[in-house]
Amino acid sequence: MADEPHVAMYIPSFGRGGIERFVLNAAEELVSRDIQTDLLLRTTSPMLESLPEEVRIIRMQSGDRIEPVVGALVTSHVTNAAVSLWDYVQYLRHESPTLLLSLQTNPFALLGARLAQTDATVVIRESNTPSVAVEDPQHLAGKLAPLAKRFTYTRADHIVSVSADAGSDIAQMLDIDPERVVTIYNPTYTDRLTNLAEESISHSWFKDDRPIILSAGRFSDQKDFETLIRAFAQVVDNQDARLVLLGDGANRTELESLVTQLGIEEQVDFLGFKNNPYKYMRQADLFVLSSHYEGLPNVLIEALGVGTPVVATDCPSGPREILLDGRGGELVPVGDVSEMANAITSTLTNPDTAANKLETARAHLNRFTPEKAVDEYLSLAGHTDAG
Repeated sequence: MADEPHVAMYIPSFGRGGIERFVLNAAEELVSRDIQTDLLLRTTSPMLESLPEEVRIIRMQSGDRIEPVVGALVTSHVTNAAVSLWDYVQYLRHESPTLLLSLQTNPFALLGARLAQTDATVVIRESNTPSVAVEDPQHLAGKLAPLAKRFTYTRADHIVSVSADAGSDIAQMLDIDPERVVTIYNPTYTDRLTNLAEESISHSWFKDDRPIILSAGRFSDQKDFETLIRAFAQVVDNQDARLVLLGDGANRTELESLVTQLGIEEQVDFLGFKNNPYKYMRQADLFVLSSHYEGLPNVLIEALGVGTPVVATDCPSGPREILLDGRGGELVPVGDVSEMANAITSTLTNPDTAANKLETARAHLNRFTPEKAVDEYLSLAGHTDAG
């Protein structure tokens, strides 16, 4: 392709989840290659401070023209989707990106791209396993998503899944030709991750010899921290250990009540959301992922990246791919308290086996680097030699 690469990423709002980490890591890699990178938002937040200053933040706000803001924060809140769509269409017509990557509300992004008659290569990214996510009672709006996706996804140039299993699920659920779904792993394993992991921790639990089990994520039904807490209660019947939970969410009060009910308040600590969870991961003895479903769990890659053994549910989708069918860490059935407790105990009491599995997993982490992910996204738009 003759055109210089110009990447636009669309996401309605910018918070502090996995998609935002994708944006940050991809943007840093793109900017390092001197590729113009725009982030299109309907709402904005102070979390944008983490982005490289070279990224243009494009706000689509009611009643105003599109205004690029370079290296600055914007605080408008967009409530009128129709006006946001208009601004989005105008951006595509006037700025002419070569690659448009939609990360959320993909039907909206595809509609705008069609109205703009853009020449950009339009790529939509699915970050979860839709057939399982649609059953989640905490995502009622998602019940209508498959219908909207079936109608709109055929208009995308490429559909990206974040794991091979999730890609198969997308094709089957949405009745899409499997060859149109491309797997590109998340750009999760970064130098920033390993550098942040070196920071010190003041929490007293990390200063003695009792093993620490760590987990992190949104306190929701999807992440199923209840199974982890119940499994931990079985572990401490026979072994002195502690459980540290990072994150927050709708289920926090319920989970704290469960800890009290099980009588393990002295061995469990809820630390809330942490801007740098990696230093806790590095100093933990074991990281546990207890999810009902995922797309490709970044936290599992991050824990391996900082050198911590892992136990994960064999959920759809991602853990089995990350852990190489169990050769890189223990996989347990979803929702199985006893099997999770056994895997935690086995990992803690067999450090040599755990170290061998960790080494095996870490040897394959180059699958999850920003360099590889950005190369693969750019190649979808015909940019085979960018950077």
